[in-house]
Amino acid sequence: MPATVAQVCDILLNADSFIRLNPYVIKVVQDPTNPQRYEIVDRLPGPGTWKYESSIHAIFTPMEDESGKGVDVAVTLPQSSRFLFPKMHNKYRVQETENAGIVQVTEVVRLRVSEVIRALRNYF
Repeated sequence: MPATVAQVCDILLNADSFIRLNPYVIKVVQDPTNPQRYEIVDRLPGPGTWKYESSIHAIFTPMEDESGKGVDVAVTLPQSSRFLFPKMHNKYRVQETENAGIVQVTEVVRLRVSEVIRALRNYF
């Protein structure tokens, strides 16, 4: 389906709808004191019938740079994961292409790991 940068940005910048594109999300709560901040709860499948629920906080910031228009998402992981992966930052951008009605969407994910994980990589 053809799309424009504006149409794709509308999806990215509507944080509640964008979050709900993830089929595992079961709850989205917008922070009343910071409308760019959301609590997101998802239920991830595990072995057999086991399911794992996790809660994260994400701040959605509209951005435009040399990579295009879009949104940056700064994620705070649950306390149990924060020890291993203390910071995650996603960068979504949309750009026009040479073909009418076709846009390029990119996602860059930066994940900072703890010193424990860095130390362990030497053993594997």
